[in-house]
Amino acid sequence: MVITFDRRLAPGPLDILNWIARYENMIYTCDAAEAEDDHVTAIMQGPVENPGADQVTFSPPPFDVISRRGIPAVAFADFPIT
Repeated sequence: MVITFDRRLAPGPLDILNWIARYENMIYTCDAAEAEDDHVTAIMQGPVENPGADQVTFSPPPFDVISRRGIPAVAFADFPIT
């Protein structure tokens, strides 16, 4: 899964406990997440059945995702998977 932001991110590993994805009524948890330039690549594991819309959730807001200018990336929740 790759999530793209509207600004450059400080590269490095992210807290994997905060990332969850739902795809085709299945929940996946994060095994690894890495910020690279303007996107995050997350390796997901699972799945566990969980009906609902396809989405990515980051909770709490991404305090560990910071732009290269030191500005936090916009917090998101229930971000649709496209």
